[in-house]
Amino acid sequence: MSPEAVRQALAALPGARDVHAAISATGTIDARIDSEVGVDLRAAAAALVTGRGWQLLRLSGESLSLEEIFLALTRSESGGGA
Repeated sequence: MSPEAVRQALAALPGARDVHAAISATGTIDARIDSEVGVDLRAAAAALVTGRGWQLLRLSGESLSLEEIFLALTRSESGGGA
């Protein structure tokens, strides 16, 4: 299993927007999935990983702060240029 194989598999999950996967200092593959707003991919990601026989060591959710949401919204609205 390679980081790219993990990234491609997780990127195929419905609602996944951006997936990063890399080998950590301990030799495991760390992956991060950014999802569409309101989509919780933890159950689907866990099912995919364990269904492929890959070992799942940790799974956690992360929410954006109000400031991060504001910055993302204002960046996308002003993305047309000045």
